[in-house]
Amino acid sequence: MLISTAEASELLGVSVRRIQLDAKSGKYIAQRIGSGARAKYEIALDSLPKEAQERYWENVRLAQAVEAAKVSFTPAINSSD
Repeated sequence: MLISTAEASELLGVSVRRIQLDAKSGKYIAQRIGSGARAKYEIALDSLPKEAQERYWENVRLAQAVEAAKVSFTPAINSSD
């Protein structure tokens, strides 16, 4: 699974630029998208430290729980008006 450099930077608590440089140097498994100055990297989640991977999956579970709560919540309609 690939994640953005922004997601990776948030998980690791470092700048996006640091993730880009680390990806370029081979520290993380990454896929380069595009070329030249506008190229971007996507980072393989499984190349990040275990703690960062666990934080990612915890964030996914929380987001899913929030979405499930939104779907199951049906506001009561007051029909006495």
